[in-house]
Amino acid sequence: MIGIVNTQRLNVRDRPAADGRKLGVVNRNAVLPVLAQRDGWYEIRYQQHSGFVSSEYLRIADTSPRQSGVINASRLNVRSRPDRHAPILGSLVKASVLEVEGSHGDWLEVSFNQATGYVLAEYVDLHLSPEPTQAKVITAVLNVRGQPDAASTLIGQVVAQQLVSVTGQLDGWSEIVFSKGRGYVASRYLQPLSEQQLEMQQPVAAPVASHSKEQMAVVNAWQKFGPALKLMASEHQLDVATVVAVICVESGGKGFEPSNQDRMIIRFENHKFWKYWGRSNPDIFNAHFVYAKDKVWKGHQWRASRQDPWQSFHGNQEKEWQLLSFARNLDDTAALLSISMGAPQIMGFHYQTLGYATVQQMFAEFCIDVDRQIDGMFAFFSPAMLQSLQQLDFERFAGYYNGSGQKAFYGAAISRHYQAFKQQFS
Repeated sequence: MIGIVNTQRLNVRDRPAADGRKLGVVNRNAVLPVLAQRDGWYEIRYQQHSGFVSSEYLRIADTSPRQSGVINASRLNVRSRPDRHAPILGSLVKASVLEVEGSHGDWLEVSFNQATGYVLAEYVDLHLSPEPTQAKVITAVLNVRGQPDAASTLIGQVVAQQLVSVTGQLDGWSEIVFSKGRGYVASRYLQPLSEQQLEMQQPVAAPVASHSKEQMAVVNAWQKFGPALKLMASEHQLDVATVVAVICVESGGKGFEPSNQDRMIIRFENHKFWKYWGRSNPDIFNAHFVYAKDKVWKGHQWRASRQDPWQSFHGNQEKEWQLLSFARNLDDTAALLSISMGAPQIMGFHYQTLGYATVQQMFAEFCIDVDRQIDGMFAFFSPAMLQSLQQLDFERFAGYYNGSGQKAFYGAAISRHYQAFKQQFS
């Protein structure tokens, strides 16, 4: 049985009596698992224990409501099955918000990077997720953050009179649809709109991007990552345009691919998998993987069985992930060492440079959000790379970052995106 708090703040007590010891407070729209009812009180599960709330202020839901959850542990693993021994898909930090799809005993089924995962229910505070509504921004510029916390990472901004879709409320914060994902803004700067008011609203014109694909890429990247990149670039004495250009060239200005269930952008390199695994298992490798021997970054194809035709996969994220899954079944570590990850497309074999104990840890962290990917990129920059970017020597930078074989190609591409940023934002 599920109960929904229908008062602003509801005390939780250690026994079913008004003079019972106060264990804590739950806010309006909190969703509470009800264990039993006795004498005008509901026994509920509260912070891994049982507690009691007045039945007057708890509405029992007729059907299972749409719910969101807030992590109450310092870090919580997301697993592929409702089992403590199931593979870890990633982890979430305290105060992270997730969408709850259902429950399985002690586990919650949640949406994680647009896939399904499972977390232990005792470490999640549940809240009612109302149907989406529309609201108008009533301040000049409103910061959008990654979590409902003023100290959370700034992921973008919305401006006065802009309409936003509100998908939830949490302790003075509104969850909104933002950049094909979600973000959080202070509720006091939003004006909810009725259907009649919506009909009277005139749309706010969006900035028109240049016809140049490079300019479109830098505008999109700036909207997604601008605040984080600006801060990190300043700390490293870099023109932020150089960093935006690098991300645009490496991943098209994206850390995750919406058309592939919002999974992290990856690129599997067959020749690296040969180095880390195939050399010791040549018969199996040659049955499933090929690449050009003269220019090892070209001619990459694979097949799941000897009877299947060879297929290319670069440029198709769904196929990249299919191949990664196949390779991980052969050797998990070697497979993850052989992919480039996220917006900065850093190879897995650099995990120690980024400060990770294992490549699995790097992969799990990069799968969580773009902030970790950006932090990883700046950790990866060597003094020589930083100097090259400071001097706008993009070909030399590409030689360090991408390898000498393709430095001219990547250097020219970075230069074009750098110029596009300057033209767009000068």
